[in-house]
Amino acid sequence: MVSAKRQREEHVKPVGETPADDARALSQEDIKMLFKNHNEELVRYLTGRLKSHDEAVEVAQEAYVRLLRLDDTSTIGFLRAFLFRTATNIAIDRIRRKGLAQAYVDQEAPQQVNEMFGFTPERSTAAKQALKRVLDCVSSLPPKCRHAFVEYKFKNRSYDDIAEEMGLTSSMVRKYVLRALVHCTDKMGDELDAWSL
Repeated sequence: MVSAKRQREEHVKPVGETPADDARALSQEDIKMLFKNHNEELVRYLTGRLKSHDEAVEVAQEAYVRLLRLDDTSTIGFLRAFLFRTATNIAIDRIRRKGLAQAYVDQEAPQQVNEMFGFTPERSTAAKQALKRVLDCVSSLPPKCRHAFVEYKFKNRSYDDIAEEMGLTSSMVRKYVLRALVHCTDKMGDELDAWSL
């Protein structure tokens, strides 16, 4: 059974749900209406495909930009369907590019790095063991301390940005980072110099 609200919505079709009648480019107002009526649903759909909300938002934005670039929308039956198809195509392209990039990283890059730097299996094993010790050291930190340290040292974020994200003061984030450095220095000593921690 169709609700009264649904029946009212069907009588007043918003942009994107009616066939385009004339040969014209979409206005910014048309795009705003598409965004208002369908963006949340579009981002949810793309998040499911891409497994990343941030990437889904980027793909949705790119789809809207492509719609704005269209000169003639008269050949498009339903703008909402076209928007979703455009976004799906962009998402598929990104997934393919990631697959190609990952294949290169998995197969080609290690061999080229080994050839360039003369890595031997022994050096590779030693590096993996050293990396494991660093990761073990960092993972043994308390959660808040570890998060602040990783964000600061490995993601190059400022104390203020980390503090805002964690709901702390910048001073407290500095203390967490310092505590992590002291902990890692105590556990690993001179080996940290090679890692620039």
